[in-house]
Amino acid sequence: MELRDNIKGVQHLGIPVCKMEETKKFYTENFGFEVIHEKEIFYPEKMKICFLKLGNLVVELFEHKNEVVRKEVESRVTGVYDHFAIEAADFDDYAAKLINKGLPLAAGTADGVVLYENIKTKGIRGVNFVSPNGDVVEICYDNAKSYVGKCGLLGWDHLAVRTKDLNKTMAFYAGLGFSMTGNGYLDTPDGRLYIAFMTCKGFTLELIQLAGPAVNDPDTWKNGKIDHIALDVENVQDAFMEARSKGYDMVDFGVKELPLFDHGCRFFTIKGPNGEKIEFNQINKF
Repeated sequence: MELRDNIKGVQHLGIPVCKMEETKKFYTENFGFEVIHEKEIFYPEKMKICFLKLGNLVVELFEHKNEVVRKEVESRVTGVYDHFAIEAADFDDYAAKLINKGLPLAAGTADGVVLYENIKTKGIRGVNFVSPNGDVVEICYDNAKSYVGKCGLLGWDHLAVRTKDLNKTMAFYAGLGFSMTGNGYLDTPDGRLYIAFMTCKGFTLELIQLAGPAVNDPDTWKNGKIDHIALDVENVQDAFMEARSKGYDMVDFGVKELPLFDHGCRFFTIKGPNGEKIEFNQINKF
């Protein structure tokens, strides 16, 4: 089976934390996430994992107890995954509510709501917040879409990936079954950032070609505050064999297993063209 045919959609977004309770509270109290699974495991040392859900968006928070690992997590900067975005049907009300609550604003939207008029067909409105862990979450609204009958925060809008070669990155994700669904650009002091949106089975990536000093800054391409994205697959063993045979940059040299959910899950990880970690995950049914 081709790897692209094995993928069922997105499973979760992985975020390493050093302030589990504070970060969990940030997402549940401000954005309406619900805790759907929580467990302490050994992998290979003690760590705590918490899965949060909002609509079709699942976030995995994981906290290591090992002090060396914790210091590495604390030292991380934004990295190759720039931010993740939640679609907001009543955007103006929700943005005002979160800003008035005093949630920290990310540098890109430090003055509040921004209209990205050159992105997609009629522009996007968005505002970015920073969690206690340092990851950036955006709420956004697509001016071209109809939100009649919808309200609140809906779930996934997109995950933003930084790239230095947009065409190469688009070709990589096309190989995984993603297709282009929009584009645009953003003018910044460092130059024009070209943007492409690619979607696979309801999950959208925002690919951002950087300009200026960030392109040559090693920190840009490191594991960051957002660690990985996990794609749901039909058969993880088949996916692993196919990924290895096709020459993908393998992080794991075999399928791993974690004692999560009712019957555990199996997974492996590869790297994308910008160093981003992409996990392929199958939750065991029995």
